[in-house]
Amino acid sequence: MLGNLARIYGSEGRYPEAESLLKRSLAILEKTRGAKAPELVGNLESYAGVLRRMSRSADAAEIEARAEAIRAEHPTGGVSKRIIGSQ
Repeated sequence: MLGNLARIYGSEGRYPEAESLLKRSLAILEKTRGAKAPELVGNLESYAGVLRRMSRSADAAEIEARAEAIRAEHPTGGVSKRIIGSQ
């Protein structure tokens, strides 16, 4: 739920609020599912998108690399790439 709300905030340009919600969502998922769970990928990529929109490309690249590493470990994990603001 937090990730979905964060994506709405991001689409509205409310990036600081989106970032806060995505961080909370990631913390909850990491605690309940583990740091390398495929369920993290969508939120990680949304978080990276928010960071890019906030002109924090270096931070976004780190988050994207983490998402890609998780995806590589779980190639059939059923996760999709969704980045806020990407076309």
